[in-house]
Parts: sequence; C-alpha cells; structure tokens
Amino acid sequence: MAFDDFDELDPFMQDLPALELAEERPKKVEERAAPAARKPKKPEDSIREAEVRALSNMAEGPGNPLSAVPYALLVFFRRRELLQKAEELAGRHAAATKAAKGAAARAGRVLLGHRAELEGAGLSGALRVADAALDRAGDQGAKLAATQAELKQERAQVEATIGRLEADAQPLRDREAKYARELEVLEHELKRREAAAQRAEIELRNALGVPERQVDLQAALDARSAEAREQQERVNGKAAALREIRKGLTDTMERLERARRTKRELDAAPEPEVQQAAQASEGAGAEAEAALAKLAEVARAADVSPDAPELARMDKACRHRDDLRRELVLHQRAADRYDAKAFKTGAAVIGLVTLVLLVIVVLMIV
Repeated sequence: MAFDDFDELDPFMQDLPALELAEERPKKVEERAAPAARKPKKPEDSIREAEVRALSNMAEGPGNPLSAVPYALLVFFRRRELLQKAEELAGRHAAATKAAKGAAARAGRVLLGHRAELEGAGLSGALRVADAALDRAGDQGAKLAATQAELKQERAQVEATIGRLEADAQPLRDREAKYARELEVLEHELKRREAAAQRAEIELRNALGVPERQVDLQAALDARSAEAREQQERVNGKAAALREIRKGLTDTMERLERARRTKRELDAAPEPEVQQAAQASEGAGAEAEAALAKLAEVARAADVSPDAPELARMDKACRHRDDLRRELVLHQRAADRYDAKAFKTGAAVIGLVTLVLLVIVVLMIV
C-alpha cells in the first residue's frame, strides 16, 4: 500500500484546515548531561613489557650457581643505576606536577569567562564549586587585609608615639644638662661662701679678748652667713627644679621604652589574629586554586577547549608531567625486573667466598 492510500481512510482529512501557529515556539535550551565519569588512563598504562625488558638489561637468571655470581654483580650495579635515575625522575615529576597544577588553575580562571560552554557541556557543578571557592577566598582575603590594616594602623600609632616621646625627651635632656651645670656652679659658690663664713667665725672667736674688734668681726660673720644662706636657697631651688626635670625625663623615657618594646613585639611576630587570618586566607586560596584546577581538568576531559594560550600551556604542562610519570614508572619496573632467586644465590656465593678468603688471610697472619 502506498502512503497516498492512507488519505482514503479518512475522507474528512481533505476538509480539515491546516494548523497554524501564531508564532514559532522558542527552542528549549537543555543543558547537556555531564559526560559519564570514567577513570582517566594512567600514563604508565601504555608501558609495554618489551620496554621494561629492554631498559632493565638484566637477562633471566642462570641455572648454574657459579653463573649466578656475575649475574648478581650485574643486577646489583644495574639496579643501582636504574634506582638513581628513578630518584632523579621522581624529583622532576614532583616539580612538574606542581607546575601542572598551577597551569591548570590559571586555565580554570580563563574558563570562568566561558560559562556558556561549560554549562552546555554539563559542567555546572564544577563551575559552582569553583565560584564558591573563589568567594570564600575573596572573603578570607578581605578579612586578612582588614586585619593587616588594623595592625598597620597600630604600628603607625606606636611609631608616632615613639617619635613624639623622642621629641619630648631631647629638650628634657638638654635642660637636665643645663640645670646640672648651673647647680654645680651654685654649689661651688655655696662652698666658697660657707668657707668665708667659717673663717669669719674663727676670727671672731680669736678676738674675744679684743672688744673693739668684736663688733666689726661680728658684722662680717653676719654678712658672710647671710650670703651663705642666700646661696643655699639658690642651690635648693635649682636642685628642686633639676629633680622635676629628671622626674619628667624618667617618666618620658619609661613610656618611650614601653613604646619601643611594643614596636619590637609587633615587628618580631604578628599578632594571633593576623596569623589566624593569614592561615585562613592561605587555606581558602589553596582550595580556590584546587577548584579552578579541577574545573580545567574536567573541561579538558569534556573537550571544552576555548582558544586561549593558558589552556595550551596547561596541556603542555600536563603532557610533560605525564611523560615524566611514565618514565619514572618505567625505570621502577625495570629495576624490579630481575631473577630474585638467582640474585640471592649469587650473593650467597659471593658472601661465602669472601668469608673463606677472610679466614685464609687471618690464618696466614696468625
């Protein structure tokens, strides 16, 4: 039956008007489901047994015990060479892994500008995780900046206090030195006047038998004593002023030392609040970098690759890391590919021969 024959089954179909839509229905944009998670192929999975055998260069163990001796020596030196190379490769692989993570994180930042492609590839979940991690890192960074600003302000206040106290202390030092010199001069003059009063008193006692001289000598003693008392008052006043200056200077220097000690403490180690904020910011930053790197990795697995140099650099870094990983595992497998039984036999023979030779040498010496 032809397709046109179906029209005869419903004669009313010819009379039905054609359906018309007022406007075209917009196409629903559906997010493509994320690709099924599959375990990524490890770089070492491509290593063939022939490669391991060729790199090992240690043939199968001989059956003859005497032939096991050179075999044991061969295995010993060849394994040492391979393990040394593996150790070098392990260090290079660790550095390459770190570099690849950094490149992936930078690529992840670039991918944040291609949200439509990521969402279309079903990577909305990884995108949300990266956004949340970046938000946390931003919050912790802002807290750290605020805490550091407070510490900076506190340090600035302490430095300003130190500057002000140093400025106050210098005039006090100058006044102290000036008053100390003046007091020394006044005390010297006081001693001179006290000595003059003592001489006048001695002369008066010596003239007790000469009444006509006593009047003049008494007047001289009174004058010298008055001068000494006046000078003593000057000394007392200057000494009191000097004590006040020294008291103010001592107080200023104590406050200055406290301020300097506070500054040394601030410079020596940050306050606990700053340390906690720094640790939180560092941790959040590391989580954000890891989330960005993960975003780049899943995007790479989903073949989301916008034209950006950061993604090309990430691919190069990842390939370099994988190449080193493959080379590392290849050397490790090659180092372990030998006949352990034959090696032990050869080593035992070498040990026995060495022991016999040692006994012979000892007997010859004795």
